[in-house]
Amino acid sequence: MTPTHMATEVAEIPQVTARFLDVSRPAILDAAAALPGKVFHAGTTTTNNQVVTSGGRVLCAVGLGERVRDAQRAAYALVDAISWPQMQCRRDIGHRAIEREDA
Repeated sequence: MTPTHMATEVAEIPQVTARFLDVSRPAILDAAAALPGKVFHAGTTTTNNQVVTSGGRVLCAVGLGERVRDAQRAAYALVDAISWPQMQCRRDIGHRAIEREDA
């Protein structure tokens, strides 16, 4: 069956402590690239031919699944494959939709 639901997860990084962290380094995004789903840039910019953070919500990970719960798990798998010092991410995205789906 074709996935019909989408869940998103946002990876955040504090603007002051990690401004201009180079996120184009292979170690940061390659693991996520091997997984299903998509990672979109939000709080990034280009400096000296490098993609760097510019603060706030830096990346948005999107997972697909037949159920919202499956899509959420896929999105979190993407987020868990990405890391850099002091990275933060929300873990509450999609919980209301899952509650409605399970009701």
